[in-house]
Amino acid sequence: MKEGSSNNSGLASLIFGTLSVLSIFLILFAFLAPIPGFIMGILAIAFAISQNKKEKNKWSKWGLILGIIGLVLNALLLFFILSAVAGFVTSYFELCNQAGGCENVASYIQSQQIQALTDNALTQQNGIGY
Repeated sequence: MKEGSSNNSGLASLIFGTLSVLSIFLILFAFLAPIPGFIMGILAIAFAISQNKKEKNKWSKWGLILGIIGLVLNALLLFFILSAVAGFVTSYFELCNQAGGCENVASYIQSQQIQALTDNALTQQNGIGY
């Protein structure tokens, strides 16, 4: 690196890129961990581009690579989380429709469990179950 040149953006890019990739493992602790990881990936790419305009170096190169990897992985993880939530919400609203309204879901589930237990007891009583 030339004397008088600054590598602040390259260093910031490397740090944000590394944090973006590492944030994937936070999903074990936080449901929305991919959001900060996605943002840090964008920041890593922006700082790498900024540094490359001034002077290309290894720090900004690796910051750009890690930023892209972190951005893609966090975007995929966020997509899967949102898909799972959408599936859950859809299932819940279908259950609401079957129960005759969301306020009746608990009693509907309870009646379904009682019905299943009754059917199971009748099956065993008639000797069909074993």
